[in-house]
Amino acid sequence: MAYAYALPATIVLMGLANHVVFRSFYGEDFRGRFARAQGGLRERMLRANSEMEERHRASIEAGEEPRELVEFGELWRKRLAVLNTLNAERERMDGHVVFIYYMLMLGLLNSFLFFVYPGALTDVAGVTVTAATIGWGFILFTSALLVLYQLSYRRLAASLGETERGLQPQP
Repeated sequence: MAYAYALPATIVLMGLANHVVFRSFYGEDFRGRFARAQGGLRERMLRANSEMEERHRASIEAGEEPRELVEFGELWRKRLAVLNTLNAERERMDGHVVFIYYMLMLGLLNSFLFFVYPGALTDVAGVTVTAATIGWGFILFTSALLVLYQLSYRRLAASLGETERGLQPQP
């Protein structure tokens, strides 16, 4: 019976954990880092573009397109694609925040249902299934999702860190 009383407390803790995990994705720190990396990349690209134009001015004015210019464009397109991919992954997590809260609400509803009707809902292979059991199932599912989302955040943060390191001025 104690497991039924622990269920609402666990649901509150899971809700707080969800908030902490997703604050990482949407917090000012992550958004600020992303904006700085995006601005730094654009600034560096403009600087490199003007240097490349100066170096190949004679070829460009003659109507030729040096091979280095084509490679230069491809390199910067790939760098911008990395940042765009990071942002797309972060935005994809929007729906996941709400989904976790729905799962927690279903677990809470099952917890309250147990207090209204504490009897067994069914017996499956000799295991008594109550509303609290189903609520704990929602908690376990939510826990697994939170672990996966935290791993996803760490991957995003590492990718953003690599991008930031690549934008540091070279000595």
